[in-house]
Amino acid sequence: MGPDQSFLYLYALIPEVEEQHTPLESFEGIDGKKAYAKRMGGITAVVCPVDSTVYSEKSLEERMNDLSWLQEKALHHHHSLLRLNEEYTVIPLKFCTLFQGEDRLSQVVEENRERVLSLFGKLTGTVEWNIKIFCDEIQLREYVTQNHPVVEEKRKELESLSPGRRFFEKKRLDQMVEEEMDREIARLCGEIHEGLKELSAESAVKRNWDREMSGRKEAMHWNSVYLLDTKQRSAFLEKAEACREEYRSIGLSIEPSGPWPSYHFASLQPKEGGAGAGTGERTVSK
Repeated sequence: MGPDQSFLYLYALIPEVEEQHTPLESFEGIDGKKAYAKRMGGITAVVCPVDSTVYSEKSLEERMNDLSWLQEKALHHHHSLLRLNEEYTVIPLKFCTLFQGEDRLSQVVEENRERVLSLFGKLTGTVEWNIKIFCDEIQLREYVTQNHPVVEEKRKELESLSPGRRFFEKKRLDQMVEEEMDREIARLCGEIHEGLKELSAESAVKRNWDREMSGRKEAMHWNSVYLLDTKQRSAFLEKAEACREEYRSIGLSIEPSGPWPSYHFASLQPKEGGAGAGTGERTVSK
């Protein structure tokens, strides 16, 4: 492919019938060229042309180390998906999913047609929401110290010990409190999750973010995602709010966010040989 030719950048796949009813309003693509809809018999791909020299495999490896470039482009991708999610049932593709032209895109979509149409059926009328649970450990420690029977009993025993013995037993008590805090936060987060899970079609527990990633001083103790029927959205948020109020006094902060594109429930696994080495594609897979 010559230096003046383009790759295709794929944002998402959407049902053609929805895009026919509400034609895609073109927007500026990730490389400055207009994004457009390519219809492929029941499936519409939202794509834009990108410079093959800028988005070649070698060039991308270098640019992925440029945090300023990466943040700008990743945010563009995310915000583009949010806009699409307001209008359509969306199968979101990973950041920098690329193809060498429309023919190659059509080939790979055709190879995955059955899976794509199945996902459209699953995702229609649904939204994805996220729940993160943070904990003020000072508040939780106070709660555990005052309300856990074994800890309370041990704390009373300390009052009758000699200063030397009390010093060592205090250390053991502190360790006991830490262990009980871990158990209590795991139990409470699990209970909250199970209650919300009952209102969802699917759910998944994700890795917790560290403080640098979350930007919070409190530690994150739970991170889960839920695929909701739109009719269950209000009940889900009411349940989350009730949990927030119930557990606020012991240091838990329950924070819902959404609706999001179905990042976690729309995985496309490529068929064998669907994205060969050296094609410039970052595949139609998760």
